[in-house]
Amino acid sequence: MPTSVPDHVGHHTARSNVDWVSSPTSPFPHGMDVEFAMFAREIMRRSPLYADLCAAIADTPDVLALLDAADVSHRRPVQLLAALHYQVLSDGTHPLRSQYPSTGGQPGPDLVPTALAACRDDADALRHLIAHRNVQTNEVGRSPIIMIGLSHLSPGEPVDLVDLGTSAGLNLYADRYRTTCVDPDGNTLATWGDTDPSLSCVIRSAGFQMPQLVTIRGRRGLDPDPIRSDDHDTLRWLDACIWPDQSERRDRVRAAIATAQSAPPAIDTAHLPGGIDATISAAHTGARTALVTSWVLAYLAPEDRIATIETFTRAIADDDAVALLLESPQECPDLPWPDSASGSRRTEMLAGRRTPSGHVAWEHLGTAHPHGIWFLPL
Repeated sequence: MPTSVPDHVGHHTARSNVDWVSSPTSPFPHGMDVEFAMFAREIMRRSPLYADLCAAIADTPDVLALLDAADVSHRRPVQLLAALHYQVLSDGTHPLRSQYPSTGGQPGPDLVPTALAACRDDADALRHLIAHRNVQTNEVGRSPIIMIGLSHLSPGEPVDLVDLGTSAGLNLYADRYRTTCVDPDGNTLATWGDTDPSLSCVIRSAGFQMPQLVTIRGRRGLDPDPIRSDDHDTLRWLDACIWPDQSERRDRVRAAIATAQSAPPAIDTAHLPGGIDATISAAHTGARTALVTSWVLAYLAPEDRIATIETFTRAIADDDAVALLLESPQECPDLPWPDSASGSRRTEMLAGRRTPSGHVAWEHLGTAHPHGIWFLPL
């Protein structure tokens, strides 16, 4: 059900009602050692390799300390893992190449001691990467659920898509990728697109009615450090942000990059919340503006996250824009979550739009797999 905007959203003075960033070393109240251990349990099925590494790093204080080089909001397991993976991809003689599937290896009994030794041997290089690069997964597998959410908000209508924290801008082409949505029994609910990669999404609801598909007319991204499709070093960083034992994700992203290289997306450079209004104006073709984030707001400081939602709220109230957020309530507790999503550690879909009476309402549409494999609508 829709929920009204909390008191702290919509005012010009940003303030936070949370205190989980009070720790000087972690955005998590229980510390990074516990976070690594929890993350290891959470991803055990999705990435056994990273689960093993995270469980070991949780008990290795000097390796955990490498994350002190990062801005507070980026001190999380994936930041260290991406930096280490980048080193593996960049160095043809790196000892982990024989252990990482992304470089033709297979995890063996020496995986953990080799990784910990590499972290110590390459500590200075890792600290530099951790301090100067940010995780940018640009998970193109989320494109189907972005289309589902936008179609719920503007069924059958044209929109000007503005993707914030867009990285390489791959999800700006959500309508073009060859996509199939199926129900739990494998029956096709909807198909669209004719461009690689081929994507699929299971809708975990037997009675789900697919809305009429939205049409994307204008498309533009915004990112503090955009990845250009012709920049080999930043593309390697994007590759490093994909987990080494998830070859399907890597294949999807590489195919989407090839699509982007044939028609490079327009991407503006700015730190959120700055630049949003300018990007909205540049993307405008006369259609309704559709603002999208997917695992972006968790990486902002609370005051910047609140200011970003304030900007969204103004765009919705003043210009009849719509907003679609794929974020974690646990990591973004200051967003206008309804009770059905509050406190969830999962990826939840939050939609904002203007009501007929002129108010801004936020609605929890469902829960999604973080990489778009499935969507559970409410």
